[in-house]
Amino acid sequence: ANSYVESQQIIQYLGVPLSFNYKVFEKEKWNFYANAGGQLDLPLDGVLKTKYVDASTSTADPSQNLTNLKLQFSTSAGVGIQYNFTPRLGIYAEPAMLYYLDNGSAIGSVYKEKPVNFNLKMGLKWNLNK
Repeated sequence: ANSYVESQQIIQYLGVPLSFNYKVFEKEKWNFYANAGGQLDLPLDGVLKTKYVDASTSTADPSQNLTNLKLQFSTSAGVGIQYNFTPRLGIYAEPAMLYYLDNGSAIGSVYKEKPVNFNLKMGLKWNLNK
């Protein structure tokens, strides 16, 4: 008889980022820069869903709201490259490393299990200053 408990935890955050760019090198239509910053993630809602499975039957407990959710802080550092099609419009790529700080919460999260993450932002930039 295979019996097990399956739990799913869902926490929704609203992230507020802040970053600074430093232009390292500029040549013709190319820009190379470094950036550093951080993010404050505000917890909006959290729920824990649990299901008990015993061989041929499955029962689910009512969802439990997670309380005492704490703010989550992270830091980031990366580099960027941008090609400007016009003085106002360019395309960019920014690989970066993020580190999520321990927020002291007893509630587990992916940020605690894997605090170091890598990302790659890519897209179009519209410059309002030119």
